[in-house]
Amino acid sequence: MSKTTPELRVAAQIFAAVGQPMRLGALYALVAAGDEGLRFPDIALALAASHASLAKHLRVLETERLVRRREGGGAVIYAIRPEGLASLRSAMADLDQVLPRPAGRGS
Repeated sequence: MSKTTPELRVAAQIFAAVGQPMRLGALYALVAAGDEGLRFPDIALALAASHASLAKHLRVLETERLVRRREGGGAVIYAIRPEGLASLRSAMADLDQVLPRPAGRGS
């Protein structure tokens, strides 16, 4: 399986977006929350994050189209973008195809 430079660039951007602990934590929290998503302060509380820091990290996830932001009931709500998760899954599956298997383990 050979990937083109643009495909590799997209995969690298996705991995970079989720490769930071706060961003990965936010992604986990939003996946667990389901379609309704979470209010910004609830994410900050769950991650024990300052609002400024969390805003910066959520912007990265939003830029990479992994999460969406909407206003609702006077609050900012973030939720997973299913197509963004599909891109992450695809990048992971592609990587899994080329990683060597540990000796003595099933495939």
